[in-house]
Parts: sequence; C-alpha cells; structure tokens
Amino acid sequence: MTLDQYIHQLLFFNKYVVVPKFGAFITHKKDAYFCHDKSAFYPPQKILKFNEQIHQNDGLLVDFISTTKNFPKKEALEMIEAKVLEWKDLLQKDLLELSNIGIFRLDEENGTLLFEAAVANYLTTSFGLRSLEIKPIETLPVKAIENKSQIIPIGNCQDVAANSTRRLPHLLRYAVAVAVFFIFATSSWKESQELTNGSNEQRSDTTTEVPQKRISEASFLIQNPFTGKKAIPVEEVAIPAIEEKTATELAKETPAELVKTTNYHIIAGAFKSPENAEKKTKQLIAKGYEAKIVGINKWNLTQVAYESFSTKEEASVALKNIKRKGGKGAWILTSE
Repeated sequence: MTLDQYIHQLLFFNKYVVVPKFGAFITHKKDAYFCHDKSAFYPPQKILKFNEQIHQNDGLLVDFISTTKNFPKKEALEMIEAKVLEWKDLLQKDLLELSNIGIFRLDEENGTLLFEAAVANYLTTSFGLRSLEIKPIETLPVKAIENKSQIIPIGNCQDVAANSTRRLPHLLRYAVAVAVFFIFATSSWKESQELTNGSNEQRSDTTTEVPQKRISEASFLIQNPFTGKKAIPVEEVAIPAIEEKTATELAKETPAELVKTTNYHIIAGAFKSPENAEKKTKQLIAKGYEAKIVGINKWNLTQVAYESFSTKEEASVALKNIKRKGGKGAWILTSE
C-alpha cells in the first residue's frame, strides 16, 4: 500500500490525519442538503480540507503503518519522510495528485500549497448513499371529447347499434326538409334580383356601372376643400417581403475577426457546493470583476473565474493585477 492509501483509510475513522513535515488533512461534517440548481438531494458527508501549518507528528499515521506492515515505528517514520520529500520535489515541477484524496498545486509567489479535494464521502454512516435527483412529473393534456355520441359503453354495444338504426329515418326527413327549403329560398332570391335590376335600368339610362376591377384595386380621389382641385389618386403600395434568415446564415455572414473566444480563465476557486460557487461569483461581481462559472472539473468541483480573456498575454497581465489586490491563490485555466 502507498502512503496516500493509508491516509485514505484513516480519514474514515478519524477527524484529522497529520502527515509529518507536510500538513494535516481535516474532515468537517456536513448535513444533508438539497441543491436547487441540480434538483437533487445529497446525503450527509464529511468534507475534506488541508492545513499546511499543522505538520507536527502526532503518531497516528506512524502507528497505523507500523501495525499494518509489522515493522518498527522508526522505519515507518523514515518511509513517510522520504515520501514527503518526493511529493515536494514533484510539486516544484507539476501537480501532485493523491488517489481518492485530491490534488495539490504550489503557488509560485508565496510558496503555499493549494488543495482541491476529490469527490469522496468519508462519513461511514452514509456509506452507499448517493445523491437523489428529483424529476418533475409530466402530465399529459386531457383532450375534450367533441362528439359524446362516439363514447360507446362496452356492455351496451347492441343497444347503441339498435338506437342508431332507429334514428336514421328521422335524420333523412330532416335532410330532405332542409334541401327543399334551400332550393325554394335560392329561386326566390334570383327572381327578386332580376326585378330590381330591371327597375334600375328603366329609372336612369345614363347611369354607368362602376367596374368591379376598379373597386377591388381600392383606388380613390381626395377632393381638396380649399382649391376644389382633385388630388393625386392614392393606390395600393406593394410592401416588399422581408427576407428571413436563420441564426446559422447570420453566423456565416458575420466576419471571422468579430468572433471572439475566451479560452483563458483566471480561476478564483473551485467549490464542491454549487451554492458556494454562486455566492463567490456574486462577491466578485460586486467587486467589479466580470466573474462567472466556467464549468465543473474532473473532481466534480464547480470552478469560478475572476475574468476570461481571449489571449494568454491579457490573462497574464490581469492575473498580476488580481494577485496584487489580494487574490494570491488565483491561477490561469486554459480551455480548448
């Protein structure tokens, strides 16, 4: 077993584990909570933190390794100190990743260790419990039945068929009566129209018929009440159709130089709780930064950025200003 595996086992049954000459891993119990953004319930858990200032040997880790491997405590302490030296050498060049514990990063300016805990619940009473996602119940709309006569009870199919047969002659009678009335009304209307047209022709021979085409064109003249002259006739104006374009076509017409991507983000912190990430974002916005959430990393931590830039040079200049103002733990994240 490796040193990080021994630490991982001890964290399940102890509030803290001290690694001599390196630091202490401290657990903090958190009650069950509901995340509104993800609509999910999360079980009680132990949150892991790291304190670099607590590095005095308390004997817990040494005794555990000595008992497990069955060799003297002095050899166990020497093994721990040698492993700590390897970790510190690796931090000078790259990140240090401890299995099931988290990732360490060295701040080059002040030499402090930055720690991002892995997604692991060290609370034994919550063993096997996972987050429970709540999904809304989809209800189907109830369509009103327009024709109630279409509803046929299963037990009375024969009775309904007999009733339909009996009603058929009555429907035919109604249909014939309506048809006779319609024919009579149509013929009477035609005769009255012929009589009206004949009387109009005898009353005035000079009356001219207004062309139906001119009326349909909606042309008319406006009389000027002051000069008595006729104004210019007003006619219909054809409005040209507006050509609709999709978002894809508009994007193609947009010059490439106007499209600006921001792949360099100045990270302010990574949070296991989405609520804390939102709170941190609002605090940075209140200070004047264009802060935002830039996603979730592979340890399921929500990352919050001070600002984002399209070039690395701009991001480096902004990082120096942020650190000068107190953001010592800030660093640049490059996204593809």
